[in-house]
Amino acid sequence: MTKNQIQNPPQYYCFLLVAFLGIFFTSLGYSHGTGNQIVQMPMVIRVINPAFLSNDFFVNVTSTYNPQFFYAQFIGLLAKVFPLAYVVLFLTIITNILTAWITFLFGRDLFKNNMAGALAACIVMGVDCFDLGAAAIIRTNYLIPGTLIMPLILLSLWAALRQKPIISICLAGLAAIIHPLLGLETGGICVLIISTTQIFLRKLLSKNESIRINKIVISGLIYCVVSAAFLIPEATQTHIDSMEFIHILANFRCPHHYIPSTFNLINYAGTLSFFIAAAIAWKLWQNKVSPPISQAIGICMISIIVLFLCIGGYVFVEIFPSRLWTTAQPFRLLLLPKWFGEVLISGIIALHLQENKKSFVAYLSLVSLLTPLTIGIPPFFSTIKTKVKQFFPAIQIFFEPGATLLLVTLLLLCFQPGLRVVITLFLFVFLFLVLFYLPKEFFLSLTGLGVFLLLIISIYRIPIRNAFGMITVIPRIAFVDLTGEEIEVAKFARENSNSNDIFLTPPNFGQFRLTAERAIVVDYKAFPFRDKPLQEWYTRIIDCYGPAKGRNPNLRNDLEQNFKNIDDEKLITLQRKYDFTYVVLFSETKTIFPVLFQTDTYKIIEFDNNTH
Repeated sequence: MTKNQIQNPPQYYCFLLVAFLGIFFTSLGYSHGTGNQIVQMPMVIRVINPAFLSNDFFVNVTSTYNPQFFYAQFIGLLAKVFPLAYVVLFLTIITNILTAWITFLFGRDLFKNNMAGALAACIVMGVDCFDLGAAAIIRTNYLIPGTLIMPLILLSLWAALRQKPIISICLAGLAAIIHPLLGLETGGICVLIISTTQIFLRKLLSKNESIRINKIVISGLIYCVVSAAFLIPEATQTHIDSMEFIHILANFRCPHHYIPSTFNLINYAGTLSFFIAAAIAWKLWQNKVSPPISQAIGICMISIIVLFLCIGGYVFVEIFPSRLWTTAQPFRLLLLPKWFGEVLISGIIALHLQENKKSFVAYLSLVSLLTPLTIGIPPFFSTIKTKVKQFFPAIQIFFEPGATLLLVTLLLLCFQPGLRVVITLFLFVFLFLVLFYLPKEFFLSLTGLGVFLLLIISIYRIPIRNAFGMITVIPRIAFVDLTGEEIEVAKFARENSNSNDIFLTPPNFGQFRLTAERAIVVDYKAFPFRDKPLQEWYTRIIDCYGPAKGRNPNLRNDLEQNFKNIDDEKLITLQRKYDFTYVVLFSETKTIFPVLFQTDTYKIIEFDNNTH
């Protein structure tokens, strides 16, 4: 096999790698009915069964039109034909494979070789380079609306960079059906970038990059029609006071998404480190590859626009609160420059490996990807080393590769990455290196064995333990696979109560709707996205778990502690208002009501009206 063949194997070998990445990442801790699925899954089950929890406040208010309505309808319609758990599982696998495959193709397009694309797919699937605002999510190992439409979002961005406005907007419009906010915002940015490039930078473009202005006009009209389809129903709903809306959504429920002053300083440092690495990679990419000017400018402009939108998200949410900016949630859009940056960084590392497969800088850059704080160090030190040597020779030793390695190592020791991140990154990179530097038979054997083991683990629910005996991977494909005290409580409730009974539960019991199949008064996780229901949700939260203040990093703990201290007098008052029959209390909470079931942490009491 020639050197060129080793560096650029046939495309179907790369697809095998990408398919393995999608399956492996999905299997790594896959869980059904947890995380944000606590919010979406009740809506889906209501589509499947219109009688599901007919007396549950959250399920009722979200069964009508809302931003996640079409997502619930889509999953629900499929689940009427196939088992819900497997619909969700296979859609998760498919979207992760598509995300990895599109990343591979995009990386190959930018760097003109398979190695860059394959490493980009490994990094995007295996590493979370930063998490400022906790919403810049490109892939997950459980299905949510944002990841379901991620292939469409990425294709829309790629089409915009290729100056294909109509294709870009149509893809973003399709994404908006499932996730209106992300689809419309991505489409708007794509229209803006293409229009700006074609109108103001037309003289710099090559013949292949120039397009007719009527295509931009048509794409703009399509965007306006799609936007109107979603914004008109939003505008005609009954609105609450804007300041109350901002307080409930941004300050009380989601400060970790909306309020920059509550973000962790380490996240800011990691984000800065990533953008330094991405900017250097962008510059090196231009020097080494000489890409079309529209692509280089497009990536830069999209990243700058998103950063300015995030600054607006601080100014017009935290300082001068605006309903429009709050609704926009600009920090979610960081996934756009995040994807570009990960692909560019991966591509530059791949070029280093192509030039010299023993490149110390390339492997050091791979190791630095383990934590956001270290990502920017190797490229930054490598870039300024020449300048330091020229102007400050006395300190040049601190910018040598050995010193860089020492600094990266110290930071990794101080800010240790999770074991799962280490395993995932090195497994993916190992497969990547095997693909490009070892015989193809070896690669096929490894990927085949890997897929086989993943299937066995998933089918038989085999737990994987690390060196310390801790379980790191337990495939939870259906509700019956979930374990723990909350599941025990839910099982007892399901088997010993009527389907129309309502439960008052701790604030973190949203999963109870799914596992017990019983209505609850309210929970903290699942909140409606429309004004009046959001107001009602807040009232219920304060009634049951208050008092509480917004912008509180310990809010969930405070709500839980308030519920631990609840007394019978308050329970009686709440029962008169919300008409529940049972209460799930913490075991230490004192009460005169009869205890029907108890674990170490929780107990179920029956609200006997004769008692009071």
